[in-house]
Amino acid sequence: MAVKGVGNQTGPLYLGGDVNVAVAGTPAPLSQNVSTDGSFGTAATPSPICACEIIFHALATNTGLSYVLLGVSNTKASPAAGGAIVLRLAPGERYTLTTPNLSNPFQLKQFMIDADTNANKVNWVAVIV
Repeated sequence: MAVKGVGNQTGPLYLGGDVNVAVAGTPAPLSQNVSTDGSFGTAATPSPICACEIIFHALATNTGLSYVLLGVSNTKASPAAGGAIVLRLAPGERYTLTTPNLSNPFQLKQFMIDADTNANKVNWVAVIV
Protein backbone atom coordinates (compact mmCIF):
# COMPACT_ATOMS: atom_id res chain seq x y z
CA MET A 1 0.00 0.00 0.00
CA ALA A 2 1.42 3.37 -1.00
CA VAL A 3 1.64 5.94 1.76
CA LYS A 4 0.60 9.46 0.85
CA GLY A 5 1.95 12.55 2.56
CA VAL A 6 0.09 14.41 5.26
CA GLY A 7 0.95 16.79 8.05
CA ASN A 8 1.57 20.33 9.07
CA GLN A 9 4.19 22.37 7.20
CA THR A 10 5.13 24.13 10.44
CA GLY A 11 5.59 20.90 12.42
CA PRO A 12 6.13 19.03 14.50
CA LEU A 13 5.77 16.20 11.95
CA TYR A 14 5.47 16.47 8.19
CA LEU A 15 4.81 13.10 6.58
CA GLY A 16 6.14 12.94 3.03
CA GLY A 17 4.83 9.51 2.12
CA ASP A 18 6.45 7.04 -0.27
CA VAL A 19 8.64 8.57 -2.97
CA ASN A 20 8.56 6.24 -5.98
CA VAL A 21 11.60 6.09 -8.25
CA ALA A 22 9.81 5.19 -11.47
CA VAL A 23 13.00 4.97 -13.54
CA ALA A 24 16.31 4.05 -11.90
CA GLY A 25 18.85 6.81 -12.42
CA THR A 26 16.17 9.51 -12.62
CA PRO A 27 15.92 11.18 -9.19
CA ALA A 28 12.44 11.76 -7.75
CA PRO A 29 11.86 14.82 -5.52
CA LEU A 30 10.62 14.62 -1.95
CA SER A 31 7.76 16.80 -3.21
CA GLN A 32 6.26 13.87 -5.13
CA ASN A 33 3.33 13.63 -2.65
CA VAL A 34 3.48 16.89 -0.70
CA SER A 35 4.82 20.39 -1.26
CA THR A 36 8.32 21.23 -0.07
CA ASP A 37 7.55 24.96 -0.33
CA GLY A 38 6.22 26.67 2.77
CA SER A 39 3.32 29.04 3.02
CA PHE A 40 5.63 31.99 3.63
CA GLY A 41 7.33 34.09 0.99
CA THR A 42 5.69 34.96 -2.30
CA ALA A 43 4.30 32.93 -5.19
CA ALA A 44 7.39 33.80 -7.23
CA THR A 45 9.84 33.00 -4.42
CA PRO A 46 8.21 30.70 -1.86
CA SER A 47 10.18 29.93 1.26
CA PRO A 48 11.34 26.32 1.55
CA ILE A 49 10.15 24.02 4.31
CA CYS A 50 13.07 23.30 6.63
CA ALA A 51 13.48 20.51 9.17
CA CYS A 52 15.82 19.58 12.02
CA GLU A 53 15.52 15.87 11.21
CA ILE A 54 14.50 13.82 8.20
CA ILE A 55 13.76 10.14 8.69
CA PHE A 56 14.23 7.99 5.58
CA HIS A 57 12.99 4.41 5.30
CA ALA A 58 13.64 2.26 2.25
CA LEU A 59 10.74 -0.16 1.86
CA ALA A 60 11.57 -3.81 2.53
CA THR A 61 10.02 -4.76 -0.81
CA ASN A 62 12.69 -2.79 -2.71
CA THR A 63 15.33 -4.58 -4.75
CA GLY A 64 18.76 -3.00 -4.87
CA LEU A 65 19.92 0.13 -3.11
CA SER A 66 18.05 3.42 -2.79
CA TYR A 67 19.88 6.74 -2.54
CA VAL A 68 19.15 10.00 -0.79
CA LEU A 69 20.66 12.79 -2.87
CA LEU A 70 21.38 16.38 -1.92
CA GLY A 71 21.65 19.08 -4.55
CA VAL A 72 21.40 22.80 -4.88
CA SER A 73 17.80 22.43 -6.07
CA ASN A 74 15.48 19.60 -6.96
CA THR A 75 16.59 19.87 -10.59
CA LYS A 76 20.28 19.56 -9.72
CA ALA A 77 20.36 16.74 -7.17
CA SER A 78 21.78 13.95 -9.31
CA PRO A 79 25.53 13.36 -9.01
CA ALA A 80 25.83 14.06 -12.74
CA ALA A 81 24.37 17.54 -12.14
CA GLY A 82 26.64 18.34 -9.21
CA GLY A 83 24.59 16.81 -6.39
CA ALA A 84 25.88 14.38 -3.79
CA ILE A 85 24.83 11.00 -2.44
CA VAL A 86 24.06 11.53 1.24
CA LEU A 87 22.76 8.04 2.08
CA ARG A 88 22.72 4.57 0.58
CA LEU A 89 19.80 2.55 1.92
CA ALA A 90 19.42 -1.21 1.58
CA PRO A 91 15.88 -2.64 1.42
CA GLY A 92 14.21 -2.21 4.82
CA GLU A 93 16.92 0.12 6.14
CA ARG A 94 16.00 3.27 8.07
CA TYR A 95 18.17 6.30 8.81
CA THR A 96 17.57 9.57 10.63
CA LEU A 97 19.44 12.51 9.19
CA THR A 98 19.83 14.87 12.12
CA THR A 99 22.00 17.64 13.39
CA PRO A 100 22.11 18.58 17.06
CA ASN A 101 21.69 22.14 18.27
CA LEU A 102 20.69 23.64 14.94
CA SER A 103 17.20 24.89 14.19
CA ASN A 104 15.80 23.29 11.02
CA PRO A 105 18.92 23.36 8.78
CA PHE A 106 17.66 20.90 6.15
CA GLN A 107 15.74 22.37 3.19
CA LEU A 108 13.43 19.58 1.98
CA LYS A 109 13.41 20.82 -1.63
CA GLN A 110 17.14 20.09 -1.91
CA PHE A 111 16.71 16.33 -1.37
CA MET A 112 15.77 13.71 -3.94
CA ILE A 113 15.54 9.92 -4.04
CA ASP A 114 17.15 7.64 -6.62
CA ALA A 115 17.59 3.88 -6.85
CA ASP A 116 19.38 1.04 -8.59
CA THR A 117 16.06 -0.50 -9.62
CA ASN A 118 12.83 0.82 -11.12
CA ALA A 119 9.92 1.26 -8.69
CA ASN A 120 11.98 1.38 -5.47
CA LYS A 121 10.27 3.46 -2.79
CA VAL A 122 11.56 5.46 0.15
CA ASN A 123 9.25 6.85 2.83
CA TRP A 124 10.24 10.07 4.59
CA VAL A 125 9.14 12.09 7.59
CA ALA A 126 10.42 15.56 8.52
CA VAL A 127 10.65 16.71 12.11
CA ILE A 128 10.19 20.47 12.36
CA VAL A 129 10.73 22.45 15.54
